[in-house]
Amino acid sequence: MTNGKRRSTKHEKDLLSEPIVRPDGLVVGLIAQAYRADPAIEQAVWDEAMRWVDRQKVQKLLLLLERNGLSSNNPRSWFLLSLRLAEKYIKGFQVVEPSTRRPGRPKGAGRKLDRFELYKAVCAKCHEESLNGNLE
Repeated sequence: MTNGKRRSTKHEKDLLSEPIVRPDGLVVGLIAQAYRADPAIEQAVWDEAMRWVDRQKVQKLLLLLERNGLSSNNPRSWFLLSLRLAEKYIKGFQVVEPSTRRPGRPKGAGRKLDRFELYKAVCAKCHEESLNGNLE
């Protein structure tokens, strides 16, 4: 341990990669049945089983804050966490550099055409057709 913080080892389970397993209904039912004489206690056992799942989720959210370098004491941390997760997993939040390529055919693709050369080619074709008598 360093500075009072616990260091994780390779062999520890990663809580964020493990699913939350709901308490077995049969086990909770057996515990609740032991208190069936008092319906309030029986209901409290079932309620506690449901709250246990919520507490596990909160514990994982706090761990997620910590993993992203955020403090649970800062009210903005929840906003920053949601923003970081959105940037990581939602394509519309990702920031990219602008593309320098415009749509359409790239410049220089194929043979470059000089306008004066085109003019000379058209004039030559017209002159050739006039010599052959094909002009209308």
